[in-house]
Amino acid sequence: MIFLQVPEQIKGFSRTEYQCVFIGFLYAVVAAEFLLNWAKFLRQRIDIRKSYEQLLWSLILFSFFLINWYTSWPRMEFVANSFKDFIFIMLPVMFYYFLVILVFPEETDDDARMISFVKNTRLLLILICGYTLLQLLYEVIILHDSPDSVTNLLRVAVVISGFFAILKDTVVRRWILFGIGCLTLVKAVITIH
Repeated sequence: MIFLQVPEQIKGFSRTEYQCVFIGFLYAVVAAEFLLNWAKFLRQRIDIRKSYEQLLWSLILFSFFLINWYTSWPRMEFVANSFKDFIFIMLPVMFYYFLVILVFPEETDDDARMISFVKNTRLLLILICGYTLLQLLYEVIILHDSPDSVTNLLRVAVVISGFFAILKDTVVRRWILFGIGCLTLVKAVITIH
């Protein structure tokens, strides 16, 4: 198969714009999953007392998802550099898609939903730790951010507390991770431009 030289633009549409549209579509799919599942909570009158942990995790993950989307703008200039960069920029959206699936199991019964959510927590924690580690490495190695910045220290705390929660999944360890996540969220909101 012969590959032709890729032109900078096709009918006024750049390669970067073309790839950003696809990534934007993925962000829209993930946002829709959050919104549809919250709507399900309201429509089915799900007992919040049974599902409060699930709801709180969904709120913090959605907040981080919005921050990730908002701060992805400067990275979009690299999306057309190579397929590797395209995948690297698309990876966070994929993480969030799988997190949404784990936070909102398909069951319609309140008790079954919570049982599924609790069963999913170990995998949920693995994805959160993996994503946070990926962000940490990206900041330190690629952007040359200081490893001892407050944000990166909070990321290290998320990874360490998440690791301990993965080893022995208890409600207390999940709440510790959730608390560190909230601190990280507050720090991100304060420093975001």
